[in-house]
Amino acid sequence: MNSIEIGIDLGTTNSEVAILIDSKVQIVKNTYGDEFTPSVFGVSKARDEEVGKKPYQRYFKDATEEELANNKPEVKRLMGSNEKVHFSRIDKAYNAEEISAKILSSLKQDALRKNPKINTNAAVITIPAHFSTTQAEATKRAGILAGFKQVVLLQEPIAAAISYGFGKANNENWLVYDLGGGTFDVALISCKDGNLKVLEHSGDNFLGGKDIDSKIVDEIIIPALANKAARFSKENLAKLKYSAEQAKIQLSSVDETSIEVDIKENGEEIYDNIPLTRAKLRQILSPLIDKTISLCQKTIDDAGIKAEAVNKIILIGGPTQLPFIKEILESTFNITVDTSSDPLTAVARGACIYAMSIPQEFAQIKEVDENTYEIELNYDLLTSEQDEFITGQIPALKAAREDYFVQIQSEDNSFNTGKIKLKEGKFSTSVVVRENCLNVYYFYLFDKDGNVLSTTLDSFSITQGLSISGAPLPHSIGVGLSVMDLNTGNFKQVYEKFFEKNSIVPLEKTLSFKTVKSVRQGDSENSLPITIYEGESQTPQNNLFICELALTGAMLGANLYEGSAVDITIKVNESREVFLEAYIPTLDKSFNVRATIYDENLSLDNLEKSFQKELDNLSQILPNCSQNEQRQIQDEIDELKRTMKKARSDEDEKRKANSKLKEFQAKAEKITLENSFSSIKDEYLELEESANEAVSNLKASEREKFEKRLNSIKADAQKAMQTNNANLLARSKEQLGSLTAEILMQDIGFWLHFFEELCQNPALRGNAAAQNLINKGHNAIRNDDAESLKQCVRQLVSLLPRGQEAEFAAKIAGITR
Repeated sequence: MNSIEIGIDLGTTNSEVAILIDSKVQIVKNTYGDEFTPSVFGVSKARDEEVGKKPYQRYFKDATEEELANNKPEVKRLMGSNEKVHFSRIDKAYNAEEISAKILSSLKQDALRKNPKINTNAAVITIPAHFSTTQAEATKRAGILAGFKQVVLLQEPIAAAISYGFGKANNENWLVYDLGGGTFDVALISCKDGNLKVLEHSGDNFLGGKDIDSKIVDEIIIPALANKAARFSKENLAKLKYSAEQAKIQLSSVDETSIEVDIKENGEEIYDNIPLTRAKLRQILSPLIDKTISLCQKTIDDAGIKAEAVNKIILIGGPTQLPFIKEILESTFNITVDTSSDPLTAVARGACIYAMSIPQEFAQIKEVDENTYEIELNYDLLTSEQDEFITGQIPALKAAREDYFVQIQSEDNSFNTGKIKLKEGKFSTSVVVRENCLNVYYFYLFDKDGNVLSTTLDSFSITQGLSISGAPLPHSIGVGLSVMDLNTGNFKQVYEKFFEKNSIVPLEKTLSFKTVKSVRQGDSENSLPITIYEGESQTPQNNLFICELALTGAMLGANLYEGSAVDITIKVNESREVFLEAYIPTLDKSFNVRATIYDENLSLDNLEKSFQKELDNLSQILPNCSQNEQRQIQDEIDELKRTMKKARSDEDEKRKANSKLKEFQAKAEKITLENSFSSIKDEYLELEESANEAVSNLKASEREKFEKRLNSIKADAQKAMQTNNANLLARSKEQLGSLTAEILMQDIGFWLHFFEELCQNPALRGNAAAQNLINKGHNAIRNDDAESLKQCVRQLVSLLPRGQEAEFAAKIAGITR
């Protein structure tokens, strides 16, 4: 097989694997005969490492303090973090990707039991569409740790759409509603002439079946047991979650059930049967379902289409089997909900179908020797067409004097190209492709006498049914910049995007910046940070951290002065791995070693302080919001408070608190901007006037490049004012301020001000080298020598105590425009 043969849905609560057998996609059953495997890893009392049903039962159904310490469920929510889970029975600690690797290894072994001949060098693994970059990268590393040499990531809603749409050529728009065990994704998919394209998407990485179970525990079970116990141990809470999950599953098929509680708390036996109806469950889940509805509506609105243009809603994920979810969706959007796909296996099936379109980088091929000819073919492995154009070449026959021929024949003998004569070792032809299936073709090479020659490729396959456009970025990706605040004269951080949300991967872009400070040769502590984020907020810290490249004097091997050019290149591949490179022209050196591959370490105290700061800011603008906005904001505040409280004892809740806080900060920023549109507009127009004057005062040789940038900013600002887009106008104002500051830095007056501040700095008094530079600076001022003055200022900054430099560096990004 020339394509990948394995597709895996690596879920929060359950995982599935699908493989190709006899050209058909099949879900692989595990050793228990189940199509799904619980995503739980654990260590038994016999010190055996296990995956699936046994550790699941030990952690939930048979929970004890010892079992909770030796079994770990729902690790998907920790992906991208460097948090370790310690297993006391073997005295080992694993992080989330290492545990995920063990789950993937178990699924791979199931695939091999089903088909021992399957090639397990490669696999397609699905991830939530809303996963962060660090989470996506961690998933790929987990696949590599599991023994897959080639790992391709695919967004879960796309996989579901592939599974649903395979073989359907209808020109329709589908809304994929994917409510999984730990995450929620919604994607608007266009299917035109068999081509799938993501029009828009949204999601929440902390909303899923796990949260439904917690709701049942918190709002049904614990209140019902309030007269029997005030608090519950961790092991009893695990047992209650198990009971909640079983009740949830039962209510997918019956209107009423009971939650059986049989635990011992503080030595007291607690037994109860708590009734739960489907109607009651619908009531307590209303806030969660409402949030998914809002995300669906936002996705449709952001796509710029009306709900009437959506033909169907496709349900994916175990929780969607609750009947009232279908009812709510149909009544809200007046769109048919299609339940023809198996919500539990559709993602794995779609991943396997998609795998057919990916060539195996490590496919087993014949070794090239003097009697074997290497074949190079070019074609689409996955297509919606009924014929496929193929080109190929045989490099060894490029200069052949004798005639050689190739022939392609379908596996069922229904199609044959006949013999095609090579021209300089090359050929082209079209093959007929049967609909909605995997088409296998045999390849033959003949010499002039009709003898069949040995080739590296005996056969290849093309899957007909649909074609797929590239996957979109779920979040914008950019870099943190330092810009001069003209009001205060200090630097502040802003966020400049390299790639906008929904850009199709792969992506690559290079932008040029300047350093904001000097770095001394050999200095290993005072770094120049280049930090990459993803998100939509103008404030870098309100976005998700991806990675940082910290340039130090020890790395540079030379002095790097303030204002030096630095070219930043960011690349994003098909699996959403991010690569960062910094090139410094003056040193002719490139640096591409990422300082981090995991998400930032979180301090709950810092999260709570940031939350309180946002609450203080919101109190001033909340009265200006509509009642609906106030209600939504208050709901988010209440949810964040509950999450912060749980985060004290739950690492997953701490990650959730960080994610929700960033969402809250971005929303607060947006509301603040919208309520300040008039003042932002006034500030922009005033700044534009200053920028016009600053540009007009430049020398003709410098004016042209600044005018071009100024006109581009003006065009964006004009668009923002016409559409009342406060966010775009604020960004234009920031860019204009940065441009104006850059122009002013051409003026000696800016450096005079900076020089005078340094002359008064107590840390430089008594320093002979500093005094010498100060004298040189005064001479430069008397001689009107701007360049010498700038050099003196840069060198004086490099003489500041490291503590001051470190404090300065911690507050600002290392680069500017």
